Amino acid sequence: MSRARAVWALPLLLLLPVSSCQSCYSKRDVGPGDLALTRVDLVQGVLGQDVIVAERLAIVRIEVTSTFAADVSVPIERDSALCGGIPGVCPPAPVFPAGSAGPPAFMIHPGSHAYYLGQGGAAPGNAPPLQNPSVCTSVVLDYGNTLPETDENNNEGGSCHPLVATRQLRVFFIPIALGASPAPTCAAVQTIAARTTDFVRGTYPVADSGERALAEFVSCNAQSYPDDFAARRGLENGWRDDNGQPAPPTNIPHHDAFVGVFGVNAFAGGFGIGSQGQPQFGLIFHASLIEESQIDGAGAAQEMAHNFGWVTSDSPFNDGTNHLIPTPAPGYWVAKNCEMGFYRWSVLPSGNPCDPAHVPSEFMSPQGTSRPNDVMKWISKPTWDFLLGSLS
Repeated sequence: MSRARAVWALPLLLLLPVSSCQSCYSKRDVGPGDLALTRVDLVQGVLGQDVIVAERLAIVRIEVTSTFAADVSVPIERDSALCGGIPGVCPPAPVFPAGSAGPPAFMIHPGSHAYYLGQGGAAPGNAPPLQNPSVCTSVVLDYGNTLPETDENNNEGGSCHPLVATRQLRVFFIPIALGASPAPTCAAVQTIAARTTDFVRGTYPVADSGERALAEFVSCNAQSYPDDFAARRGLENGWRDDNGQPAPPTNIPHHDAFVGVFGVNAFAGGFGIGSQGQPQFGLIFHASLIEESQIDGAGAAQEMAHNFGWVTSDSPFNDGTNHLIPTPAPGYWVAKNCEMGFYRWSVLPSGNPCDPAHVPSEFMSPQGTSRPNDVMKWISKPTWDFLLGSLS
């Protein structure tokens, strides 16, 4: 899918209120202080995105500095629009009549903090393509001037980004018997496939809905291979049918990625294998292997990214082993309304599954053999940008 065919499909974002705003339009005196809106961003996974992916969930992230001595509750209005041509000022936000509920109110804390304004589902239908389209969002902090501030001119801001479409990502999961170890059960592979597609959908720049969304296929027809090279070659050349039936090799694989799931301790290679192929044999693999203990999805996401060619040997982020140097990966899992952070799968004892107190590490950094399966990794901007170029 070329960038020229990018379409407007960003979902409308629903504000998540702290409280209703029935009395937001009367001035309140809470002592001297000021609110300053210092940054506005649209986020689909990573912080600092340059472009917005069509038909993918997004959330508005703002940074606010408050010099008030205590928490203050203020209404915040947000408006998103598609602005053609050179990114500029979007249409003004809706006007709420006096006495109406108005926009939702948010609790703003003293000091500088980030806040997320809502999360919603994908909007149906597409608008006609525009030349040089961009997605713009505007934010008004303390809508209606409910608080007396020392500076009333620093409460508005916005952000504009080009809108691009990415192609569909089709992933096939297959149980394999590697060497002398038996293949995992079909149920185990189905669990890994579900977790992996959940994680990949949250981290990779792919659509959440529509014809360009990620597609998952699982075969319960286990295959046997003597070693990892034979497994990758066999998966690449023999699995092209959605029902798991072998088909003759073709120049263009039926799927974009093949993930073979092998039994625990099947061989000494560790958690997974994924590579750009064996150039001396003229092979470029789209197939990778992961151990069945990799239930969190990060391992498969890494091996699939290796198949796309990341990390490149000339990348300044390469740690010398074609992985990334340890890289913080702050971001947001929009579908789960979770700042990344730390995430525990709901099947594990956890309490609140989302804990933003931790900054996750990039999933392209070495995974490590002692990593608990419920310690979530995430995606950094270098990896996001590379995959965006590969999938656009």
